[in-house]
Amino acid sequence: MSRFTWLAALLFAFFQGGANAVTVKGAKSCVEWAELRQVSSTQKLSELTTKFWIAGYLSGLAGAQADILRNDPLKDLSNEKIYLFIDQYCTQQPDKSLQDATVELWLDIAKFKKRKP
Repeated sequence: MSRFTWLAALLFAFFQGGANAVTVKGAKSCVEWAELRQVSSTQKLSELTTKFWIAGYLSGLAGAQADILRNDPLKDLSNEKIYLFIDQYCTQQPDKSLQDATVELWLDIAKFKKRKP
């Protein structure tokens, strides 16, 4: 199965309300994310790989949906803004996964989610 086919199937599941039916490998929990953000410098490698996972996940979503996007949602979004969103989401919902936080960010920045007035 090609990467595009796999990613298309994944995205179809997300937008059909079946995101819980898809297993995403490599995602940490929000509790693990919060712990990584507080660790000493000797443990920063784990934080770095998690940041790469988030950036790669968002980039994959953007690449797979390039045909339907009206804008480039990642163009003006700094990594620090991404991590701040994840920090806030995980603080408010520690029982959620990092995947949930990243998808919520994607839905917000890609304008798939209606903003509150």
